[in-house]
Amino acid sequence: MKRLLPLLALILIATSGLVAAALVLRLDHRNRELGFAAVAEQASTRLREQAGQHLLLLAATAAHFEAARGWITAEDFRAFFEHLDLPERAPGSVGLGYLVFADRAQLPELGDAYARNSGRPLNLWPDTKAERLAVAVLFEAVAGESARASGYDSYSDPPRREAIDRATASGLPSATGPLEPVTGPGKGPLSIVVYLPVYASLFGIRPGEGSPPRPAGFVAAVFRANAFIKAAFAPGALPANIVVADAEMPDLPLAEIGAPADPRFGGQLVVRDRLDVGGRTWLVTSRPSTEFHPRSAAPFALALGVLSLLLGCAVAATLREQARAHAATAALAETSQRNLEEKDLMLQEMKHRIKNAIGRILAIARQTAANASDLDGFIQSFTQRLQAMSNAQDMLTRSRYQRADLGELLRRELAQVFGADFEDGRLSGPAVELDERGAQALGLTFHELATNTLKYAGCDPDIDVSWHVAPRIGHGEELVLRWCESATAPIAPPARSGFGTRLIDANIRHELGGAIERDYAADGLRVTLSIPLRGGVIDGRRPRNHRRDGTLAD
Repeated sequence: MKRLLPLLALILIATSGLVAAALVLRLDHRNRELGFAAVAEQASTRLREQAGQHLLLLAATAAHFEAARGWITAEDFRAFFEHLDLPERAPGSVGLGYLVFADRAQLPELGDAYARNSGRPLNLWPDTKAERLAVAVLFEAVAGESARASGYDSYSDPPRREAIDRATASGLPSATGPLEPVTGPGKGPLSIVVYLPVYASLFGIRPGEGSPPRPAGFVAAVFRANAFIKAAFAPGALPANIVVADAEMPDLPLAEIGAPADPRFGGQLVVRDRLDVGGRTWLVTSRPSTEFHPRSAAPFALALGVLSLLLGCAVAATLREQARAHAATAALAETSQRNLEEKDLMLQEMKHRIKNAIGRILAIARQTAANASDLDGFIQSFTQRLQAMSNAQDMLTRSRYQRADLGELLRRELAQVFGADFEDGRLSGPAVELDERGAQALGLTFHELATNTLKYAGCDPDIDVSWHVAPRIGHGEELVLRWCESATAPIAPPARSGFGTRLIDANIRHELGGAIERDYAADGLRVTLSIPLRGGVIDGRRPRNHRRDGTLAD
């Protein structure tokens, strides 16, 4: 679990950072939506205020006609129109006029009143022979606009008739949809006409009875749709592409305002609003334009994500290094404890080995003294045996793993006894390792065998020593070593075993758990040693006939 802690920390911190970055991006998108929604709301507000201003002037004109009651001459209406200053107060306006709402039976009376008021006859157009008429008797256009309106029957045109009927029923301003010029359909910009009922008796026409009462006429305001809408955005352009259309004619835009829509946003951030203009619904569709540059939190989100990953990696690396340091500290403590234990074990082993060595030396000293004829003989024999033990110990000391080589040990012992000129070509066998007890036991054995040979054969003995590793009966392997001495005369077995023989038997049989065979042949002595191998090494074991102080049993 501790090994997974850095990975878990990395995943947790990185995930938290990425989630936070995603939330920042989400909030950034929401802020852009709210920001552009405010822009779209501002566009709708401007259009609403523009329409309200036009309708306010229309209501003022209707109030003027309501107060007149009787006759309003063309000169009086022209003066009133000029004082309204429509180009400044109602940009996009084409003109204002008054329509008499009468039956066909009242047409002669209306014609007389019109002729007296304007000084010219009333020419009705188009004459559809309909019973109800809405005839323009007054109309003034703003500078730069030319509109033939006098005598025009607006009730003859279905879109205008629908708006007039709506105004009659509600008593409120009613607008038409987008209209083409009556004098040249398809040749001019689209216009909007707004009608407001007037109930005062004018031009000899009185309002009708009923509920709702029929108005005597209508004040009509005409404006260009495109100019009207663009005037709403004259104070300052908005960073939006705005398309305005009548809800009943959505495929015929009234106007398109602003820079082109930014394709980067696609269908995002599109705001659709609905405005009521004289009883008609206008659709206002706002899209971000190429001039819409909201503040973006994407760089901050990216930096947050990257920093989270870096922080996660740093924390994971720190935890990993801490884990490594903790593991190293634990390993160091374990190693120190193991070294202390090994040191204590080595001290105990050293004390044990020193005790065994002293015991072995004491045993050799007692047995040598018991078989020595005089002091000089004791000193010589005892010194040689101690030298054999020293040679074995020296080889073990120089070995890295407290091991001695069988062949090298044999050569050193024979060279000590027979001199440095001894021919070691008479020795043959594979490499066999000896531990401390095995080296001490075989060192003494080789010394005793060489001493006996020197005693009976002189300084120039004829000796052949060979060894090999063979399978052991039962299991494992054993070392088989053959010591062959050549003699000119037969050698008889000794009448009794001397100390050297007993020392060899103790080392081979008891110390090493092996066997020894002696063959006193006519041509010389043959000695065969069979010693078990454990893991390819001759290791000593405590002999059954040894005392615990290391001395030999008699």
